[in-house]
Amino acid sequence: MTGLGFLPGANRSDATGVNADGTVVVGVSGDRSLAGGQAFRWVNGTMTGLGFLPGGNESFATGVNADGTVVVGLARDASGAFQASRWTAETRMQSVLTLLQAAGVVTMAGWQLRSANGVSADGTVIVGDGVDPLGNVQAWIARLPEDNEDCKEDENELEGRDQRD
Repeated sequence: MTGLGFLPGANRSDATGVNADGTVVVGVSGDRSLAGGQAFRWVNGTMTGLGFLPGGNESFATGVNADGTVVVGLARDASGAFQASRWTAETRMQSVLTLLQAAGVVTMAGWQLRSANGVSADGTVIVGDGVDPLGNVQAWIARLPEDNEDCKEDENELEGRDQRD
């Protein structure tokens, strides 16, 4: 058993995910007297904070892909709302909704993707929970493909219908 430590200035940490070979651990570290904290990634004995969404001050890591390079979770945005989030070393902390919109999914009006709870081995498929346009809490799956054809399929899944048949 190995204690993972804390981020600087913190006195609590919670591990919430581990990659396929056990070399990368993710979670949250913060002050036990305060709610929240910052998402972390622990590799080779070093815990590193993953930051926040622009204007936000709280983040949580809930899952990591097989090789430990993609971390998902939730983070507060500038308005204080939780957003499903994805972190990589290249892109840093980003909203999953923003990533999907940048990939060409444009008919997501009314969806609030609140939390990303799991990620596929290759880091391109994310699952979580959110609020659909009718106000129902609903599970979702999102694919971050390289081409827009797959984004259009994902758009149909987020709307709760499957038009591929």
